[in-house]
Amino acid sequence: MRPKVFLSNGTGLLGYTFLETLSPRADVTYGFFNRESFKKISGSFPKRRFLDIKDRGEVESAVSLVKPEVIIHNAAISDVNYAEQHQDEAWQTNVEGTRNLVNAARQIN
Repeated sequence: MRPKVFLSNGTGLLGYTFLETLSPRADVTYGFFNRESFKKISGSFPKRRFLDIKDRGEVESAVSLVKPEVIIHNAAISDVNYAEQHQDEAWQTNVEGTRNLVNAARQIN
């Protein structure tokens, strides 16, 4: 049986690489936030759901629905200049979003 994996973001370079690598070996569901990036890969990897990592309820709902055995968290604001100019958004995404995912993972063990 293939393990169930939840990838918090499948639309960036890292996420797409995870999808290509894991999909033959695992049942992967990925989150996406940027609809333009999502359109580029949607046909290749159909198990997806819109995910705003900053929204605790949305994260908990996604994780409880998928019930993954493995969670790979790669959703982040990684552009340093953007993060410095938008510190609150970067904090909400990178820190609170991570906290949301950790709490959701704890709920399903």
